[in-house]
Amino acid sequence: MNINVLIVIHDPEQREVIEDIIRKGLSEDGHNVDIRNAISEAKAKKVIIEDLKYDCGLVITHLNIPIDNKSPLNEDEKRGFVFLKWLENEKHNIPSILISDASNPELYNAAQKIAGCKLVPTSEKMEDDLLEFAKKELGTQEEKKEKRKIVNLDINLNFDQNAGSYVLKGVGFPYEDHGNLKIDLEMMEDLVKRSRNIEDIRKSRWEEELQAVGKILIKEIFVKNRTLHEHFYAQIGKGIGIENAKIRFLIEKGANPIFLEALYSADEISNNYWMLETPITRRLQNVETLGYPLFHDDETNEGPINCLIIEADSHGFVGMKDEEGEDMVLPELKNIEYEADFLHEFFCNSKESVKTGKVFKIECSHNNSGSEIIVTKNNKEYSYKFSAENSFEEYVENILKSETWHLVHFAGHSFCDQKGNGFVFFPGKAKSPIPIEITDFAKLLRVTKCRFIYLSSCHSSNEDFVFELARNKVPSAIGFRWKIDDDKAKELAKIFYEYLFKLKSLEYALLEARTKMRKLDSDNKIWAAPMLIMQMGD
Repeated sequence: MNINVLIVIHDPEQREVIEDIIRKGLSEDGHNVDIRNAISEAKAKKVIIEDLKYDCGLVITHLNIPIDNKSPLNEDEKRGFVFLKWLENEKHNIPSILISDASNPELYNAAQKIAGCKLVPTSEKMEDDLLEFAKKELGTQEEKKEKRKIVNLDINLNFDQNAGSYVLKGVGFPYEDHGNLKIDLEMMEDLVKRSRNIEDIRKSRWEEELQAVGKILIKEIFVKNRTLHEHFYAQIGKGIGIENAKIRFLIEKGANPIFLEALYSADEISNNYWMLETPITRRLQNVETLGYPLFHDDETNEGPINCLIIEADSHGFVGMKDEEGEDMVLPELKNIEYEADFLHEFFCNSKESVKTGKVFKIECSHNNSGSEIIVTKNNKEYSYKFSAENSFEEYVENILKSETWHLVHFAGHSFCDQKGNGFVFFPGKAKSPIPIEITDFAKLLRVTKCRFIYLSSCHSSNEDFVFELARNKVPSAIGFRWKIDDDKAKELAKIFYEYLFKLKSLEYALLEARTKMRKLDSDNKIWAAPMLIMQMGD
């Protein structure tokens, strides 16, 4: 078991002693221990909020810590206790140990009132007390994990037949229910239009419209279908909670544009967007795959996983018309290099945690001497001169045909024309954009037996993209609604992959990344934009 420990102690000698006790004691029991230190309340909060590795695990803090690195230590403030109360109020649910140089009944009772907290005085028994509590809590966490109950809900929407159905199943407990749904086709078609129009609404109002769409979806799918509503809410209400539900929409092409992930309720099970509390995914009907999504089978769960990053930095005139019928000009993507470089380094450094195999990054470089294809292979860089305008495209094609790439990350521009045809853009000479039909790109992903494609680009969840990928048997993909800011796109990609390699779950990684991005910048649409398609059977 991997356990991440945050130690918040101001005194360096005491901090070192505690770290040695925890590392040695837990390692002897077979745990992989990762320890992070903080010397102040402010630093500890920053670790909890911003550092993905320490969202769960164990917190050990001294009773007396400074507010921040610049403040003097004031023992009367008892900032360690204040920090643990903050953890509880923020619902982080992390077991904690409060170390005090002295113990008294008042302090003991106060610590007892904090959920999952243990007061440990500094004494000869401190080492035993620390390890006893830590091991007990870790065992409890594993037991809870093994006994976890989940409710799976599949919702089938078929506009062609003006009908729907649902299947409700329990995981970890025996329960199954199914039935038909009444669908107001006119209302659903209106939701298609409203979902598409959110992109053009200014930031002060776009989320109002998103929430309105979410509330209508709850009404149309759940409230108007009383049997589903009663049965789903009854199961969630039995101590399971909305966070332990998994919702999957089985859709055909007409339903794809609806912002189904926007489900929003203000009731006994949630007062939020459901996509911020539980995984919501999509499965396209009547298509088969060549394999399972990433981390859903032994091959990719055990590794090695080959990772390919396509840094398709192109900009300028395209020779196509945009949505308004004007000549399309692609802007420069100023953050694409950071995104690709971070992912290459991150994938290379993950060879132990998730057993990444080959890690290649393909990019285009242009200077006064001409254009080159730069290929970084596991931190070793190679360059190749452009021999033709489409040299980058040809090189990507050869790479995809020569190896199995389980994970492919595309960073660049994408577009759907007025007929609904999807394109990604590769760089030509001088980084001029060359349109590549998504049909052709998807065929290459099929050849390489890709298990997961991340399209870090605008409008990459439109119908043509997701259905062409599915038709070419790519089992999982993330695409984006709307135009997205490339600086926010790089941040979301960074956060998503850190969670993905920690949790080994596409759906939960997106859930966590979406939630974190909303906390960082709720006004930007990026947290709501991603769509996860997973082609899995029952």
